[in-house]
Amino acid sequence: MSYTAIRFSSSTDSAVPLPPTGKAFLYYDSNNSVFKAKLHDGTILIFNITAEFVEDTVASILHGASSSTINVNHNDPADQIILEVKASSINSSHVSSITPIKIINNQHNRLQNIITTSGNSPATILTFTPATDGMYTIENIITGLRISGTSGNPGDGCSFKRTLRLRRWGGVLDILHIQSDYTSKDNNGYMVGINVSGSALIIDVQGVSGQNMKWSIDSIINYITV
Repeated sequence: MSYTAIRFSSSTDSAVPLPPTGKAFLYYDSNNSVFKAKLHDGTILIFNITAEFVEDTVASILHGASSSTINVNHNDPADQIILEVKASSINSSHVSSITPIKIINNQHNRLQNIITTSGNSPATILTFTPATDGMYTIENIITGLRISGTSGNPGDGCSFKRTLRLRRWGGVLDILHIQSDYTSKDNNGYMVGINVSGSALIIDVQGVSGQNMKWSIDSIINYITV
């Protein structure tokens, strides 16, 4: 059996010099296992593509997109490109974008949320599932504003403050007491409902017929668990 072959020694982009004007150097890139040609102006032409070449190219592009908030890691042997948010870059502006907002430590939990409603159908503004075998004191501040509609007047709204004691013990969740600290509303139809569904505390708001409402809630939770 006879054949004709051309053997290329392996090289790299940086090791190949610039050819004379109008010429090109053909070479085998050992880093990416592809054949390339370098033109006199430094342009590199690629003649075949491997999975390794694609991976390295994407990794190179992503490394260029690294910023003060995103870190790019390329694990070449494992064929992995990992993008991670830099923990040191997270600040209050990022936390305020979470819905609902959560501020948590070992004894406190703070939840915030905003929703819109249409008409007089109740809508859930907050769901909270407490840990078992604990006692909870929860203060809820709720504000509603009419944003449009065929009934009522521009600027109509309401404010509610509700404090409750909640216990979850042995998997059973109970509201022990609800206190209405404050209520102010321009329409008697504006309402807040606080109930238990399974292992979750559910807080609902309700507008009135012919109105679109925007609601916000700020829940401050103090608790102790076994």
